[in-house]
Amino acid sequence: MCTNAWESIGHALFSCKHAKSGWENTGFSFDFRQAQQMSNGDYLFHLSTLHSQLDFELIICTMWAIWSSRNKNLHGSASSDGTTTAATTTAAPTATSSSNSHNVTAVRLQPPTGMGLKINIDAVVNSAAKKLGVGAIGRDHGGHVVAALSKSVQGCFRSDEMEGKALFHSLNWVLQHQISITNIETDALRVFQALTSTSTDLSSF
Repeated sequence: MCTNAWESIGHALFSCKHAKSGWENTGFSFDFRQAQQMSNGDYLFHLSTLHSQLDFELIICTMWAIWSSRNKNLHGSASSDGTTTAATTTAAPTATSSSNSHNVTAVRLQPPTGMGLKINIDAVVNSAAKKLGVGAIGRDHGGHVVAALSKSVQGCFRSDEMEGKALFHSLNWVLQHQISITNIETDALRVFQALTSTSTDLSSF
């Protein structure tokens, strides 16, 4: 992924006004200037060396909540404030770190049953650069993150087409890495309806 793409992702997840408000409500503290640069994702590796596994998982889940909130806002849904975004973080009711003391309001993940793996899929568009960002995260029955995908795709699409492409690229990634999944979760209602419908859809979508 090119440097500009990483910087755009870094800005959306850490440096924009909404993102900063979300982070302030979690109690985590970052060097936002360094976070925006991302450096091919190295900043995430840097964070993983500073925090416990639980706190790092909270950070990743908060990033997902910020990304999802921004994406919904871009597509006309009501935007949430930083407090609400932070509250959607998947976490235990209270978490304490040696480097950061903070409380997080929990919205518990519904994990897959048995030994299955569940992936959550989403997409975001950068209209100016005509690029689509695809994200997928896989969790096991204990709610632990076992795999994650971040991919940039050239093109600017309608929201339902964008979500459909996100599903396509995510499933392609799952097959290539032989990840055994039992559940797929997406907030794209039309994609879900198209896949589960018994009628034939001859449209480009």
